[in-house]
Amino acid sequence: MMSLKRLQAATRSRCRKAIPRPPSRLWSRQRRPAGAQSHGSRPSRRGRSRRGTEPEAGPEMEDARRWEELVEEVVAKDQSLARVLYPVTNRKTAVMLMEQLLSEDTLLMGEHYRRKQEQNYITQQAGDRSETKEEEEKVISPVCENSGSDVQEQETQHTPDKTESDVTEKKRLLMASIAGRLREVEAQREALQEEVRANGLQGGAVDALVRQGCLPREHERYTLFVGDLERVVSLLLCLSARLARVQNALSTVDQDTDAEEKESLDSRHALLCKQREDAKDLKDNLDRRERVVSAILSKHLTPEQLQDYRRFVQTKAAILIRQKDLEERQRLGEEQLECLSNSIPL
Repeated sequence: MMSLKRLQAATRSRCRKAIPRPPSRLWSRQRRPAGAQSHGSRPSRRGRSRRGTEPEAGPEMEDARRWEELVEEVVAKDQSLARVLYPVTNRKTAVMLMEQLLSEDTLLMGEHYRRKQEQNYITQQAGDRSETKEEEEKVISPVCENSGSDVQEQETQHTPDKTESDVTEKKRLLMASIAGRLREVEAQREALQEEVRANGLQGGAVDALVRQGCLPREHERYTLFVGDLERVVSLLLCLSARLARVQNALSTVDQDTDAEEKESLDSRHALLCKQREDAKDLKDNLDRRERVVSAILSKHLTPEQLQDYRRFVQTKAAILIRQKDLEERQRLGEEQLECLSNSIPL
């Protein structure tokens, strides 16, 4: 049986580990690009523990909680940062609006939804592991409170009131976190480029099969369809991103908003909605052409080759959506950095 002194020492060590420390990088819940894997139905091995399929809670969940704590403390002292720092539940993004617009489209959105489901699974499992860890820590919390009471009393005696310098320091911590987030977004972009190249190679292989097995006129139909597919999806993403920014701006309108500014936002919103509906008509036309192309290819390709074609098309659309998502995350991070920097007194 463990001696009393060893038990006390182990308890104090456990308590010291439980004391939160500022992480080297604070991050939101979205950490790994959805395009990190393009095949298979199981979650990435990076999100799984060695013993099974559940991912480790890891520093991700702790960083997210620390981020939320810092944001709450900073916003409590500087309300002007609430809009840009809080992960507002009604904040619109281009991906969200694309999901609303093409919710039933399995060709363009199927791969995107599959990857999103895998990422949600990883996040949910990490959250479950984190909650279990918290429950375990609660069991020993009374012992920790007693054994560390002297340390807590000393901290209380030496902790000053939250002054302007304290808030400034927290702002700098948030800025360091956002800078790390932007570096990670850039790393995800580089990783996505590998998938872009792989998709290009797959597209070249499919094109060679179509050229070899189909008539020249049929091959021309195929190439025109693939080119228009990328243009239409890019157009829908561009319009959705612009519409999301206008909707986010409208959500902050209140009685103090300038009437001319509100009228301008309403006008832009109506115009973008109309343009997006027009683009949706182009997409519907693309659907009809895809059915014609699929019918042609089904006559000349084997079932496996036809599946390669569908995978190529679905992955191309998923890559375009992922690229827009990373672009918006970078835009938000840069805006947060600018607002925090401007709020720090010289």
